[in-house]
Amino acid sequence: MKSNRNYLLKLVAALFVLAFSVSAFLTGIRLIERKLTQKEDDEILESVSINEIYKDDYITVDGVEYKPKKAVTSILLIGIDKSGEMKASNSFNNSEQCDFVSLLVLDENSKQFNIVQFNRDTMTKIPVIGVNDEGSGTLTGQLALAHTYGSGMSDSCRNVVKAVKNLIFDTNIDYYICANMSAVSKANDIIGGVTVKVLEDIPSAPKLKKDTTVKLNGDDALNYIRARQNTGDQTNLSRMKRQRQYMFAFVKKLNETIKKDQDIMLKLSASLADFTLTDCSVSEINRLSSSFNEYTINDIIVPKGESKKGEKYSEFYIDDSSLKKTVISLFYEKA
Repeated sequence: MKSNRNYLLKLVAALFVLAFSVSAFLTGIRLIERKLTQKEDDEILESVSINEIYKDDYITVDGVEYKPKKAVTSILLIGIDKSGEMKASNSFNNSEQCDFVSLLVLDENSKQFNIVQFNRDTMTKIPVIGVNDEGSGTLTGQLALAHTYGSGMSDSCRNVVKAVKNLIFDTNIDYYICANMSAVSKANDIIGGVTVKVLEDIPSAPKLKKDTTVKLNGDDALNYIRARQNTGDQTNLSRMKRQRQYMFAFVKKLNETIKKDQDIMLKLSASLADFTLTDCSVSEINRLSSSFNEYTINDIIVPKGESKKGEKYSEFYIDDSSLKKTVISLFYEKA
């Protein structure tokens, strides 16, 4: 058991470096196959008030005082449903939604690494960007829509960051890493394809039949992790399960490829550069990645909530009390 965990840690560390080197998170931390759990802190009660969180540097919750943790770095990973080279729309909006949103939290003192994976259908307040990059208030909608405001470049990424900050009670997010769908198929093919046992029929890719084992190449890999309509229960939760399965298979294949081709990281970097974007500097990337193999990788945190059918699209309503516990657990400690 310990050797398996060390193996996973080694893989994650290598992929972490890759993700930051080319801003390609889709070949990074998201590739972990972990048991999805909701962290619970028995010492934090359900009666936490939203307004109590992050009101001041120190907070008091149910008579317990908490202070901000020191040396915590948070990075938002954004995957958008666009293919091709990343270019500005030359407008104050675009049609590119978020297909994947996760928050990485690195505690540099305790050497703990946490991932919070958000449902793209999560209903939250989204900043609206108007002409000349000016704010035009907020609206309530699916988190996926946050990227559609702005030109599709850094302004849209910052808008996603703001939307997630609103969702997690104005908690600071230090950096973002954004990649589009072209990064998936290209990375997939560079390492020679990825083999999976298909979890459910994929109508958009007829050869992908449930329970068959196939080697995914190019567009098939993209179809497998993107398909939603007329697939399974047609919810984002079903798609997220396929994404996790694929990414773990990608990790295993990448590790095998690295042993045979020491230049594979350079090849990936060169191939994915046009499909990624970040505001994290090279020096910060090097600083964070230099000691990452010392970190303990914790279970992925998936905030609890309820999916409902909206007027047109699926809506996911997050459990605030559960999310509050997670936020305090990751960013605060007892005073």
